[in-house]
Amino acid sequence: MAATAQIRTPAVFAPRILLAVSGLSPQIVTETLYALAQQGQPAALPTEVHVVTTQEGAERARLMLLGQNPGWFHRLLRDCRLPPIQFNQARIHVVRDRQRRPLPDIRTPEENDCLADQITDLVRRFTATSYRTVGLAADYIDDDEKIG
Repeated sequence: MAATAQIRTPAVFAPRILLAVSGLSPQIVTETLYALAQQGQPAALPTEVHVVTTQEGAERARLMLLGQNPGWFHRLLRDCRLPPIQFNQARIHVVRDRQRRPLPDIRTPEENDCLADQITDLVRRFTATSYRTVGLAADYIDDDEKIG
């Protein structure tokens, strides 16, 4: 007798985190979630999303992804009939300098080091608490945002 395959929702899987690094264009989050959803495998979807970005990037992510209009994150979940994925303002992490001041942009090697250190700290924190990190995506939309 053949075993019947059971489709499970992401809620029954261990927590999975999508950690995205975004510049001024936070659509990396929705584009990545859409691509994962197209795989048709519920286990490919994260259970939560975290974004690392600059001070200005955080404001844009709040407005564009989590705001009422356009609210792209919630629209994507609704339009693609995705299961709930935890993502809110507390999961938007602003890169800070060595004095813990929010960085408006990443322009110098030292600021780049601060970004790398913060990403490493987040991955360490997520994996130390038995989370399984789904992915690390860095996206610098245009040449002005690229880290040299």
